[in-house]
Amino acid sequence: MSTSSQNDQQRQSLIAAHSAALRLLTLAPIPPTEISVRCPAHAPEEPSLDVHFYRNPEGVRLLAATLDAAVSAGPHSATRPALYTSAATDVSRIPVLIWTLETEPEGGADPAPREEDDIEFGVAATQPGDDWETHFVCDSRAAAEKQIADYGHMYRSCRLVQRHGRHGAWTEATS
Repeated sequence: MSTSSQNDQQRQSLIAAHSAALRLLTLAPIPPTEISVRCPAHAPEEPSLDVHFYRNPEGVRLLAATLDAAVSAGPHSATRPALYTSAATDVSRIPVLIWTLETEPEGGADPAPREEDDIEFGVAATQPGDDWETHFVCDSRAAAEKQIADYGHMYRSCRLVQRHGRHGAWTEATS
């Protein structure tokens, strides 16, 4: 497949996947926390959707029921017994994975939060010609600072940001 036809295929697949994501949003009894659209360059004809409900198994069950998909639930892994609830289905011929990960089941508990876990660091970057910022989440402040040092020259603007908790608003990072 030539690069041009591969790009056209990937573009069409992305459009189809975004259309399926919009359909999911209109059908979902509870809006999901996030929907990720994937269509890798090495497989432009294989788009997929990843639908995540943050600690909300009911959201997974309700959307799965709406789509007539079977739900499965079980431990996330042998070393992490947190309950993983998921359903797999297709929407408009696009594969969809709907999932959530709950806190540890009874008898196991999430580790006590550390102070640095309360703050999440990232990079806010603006491409030349764009009027919006893209946020990149990093594992730590040091990792965010390294991203800026390594890749900051590629952006019109690039700055260190932070937020409190996963769903907090991004603000300028404080020292």
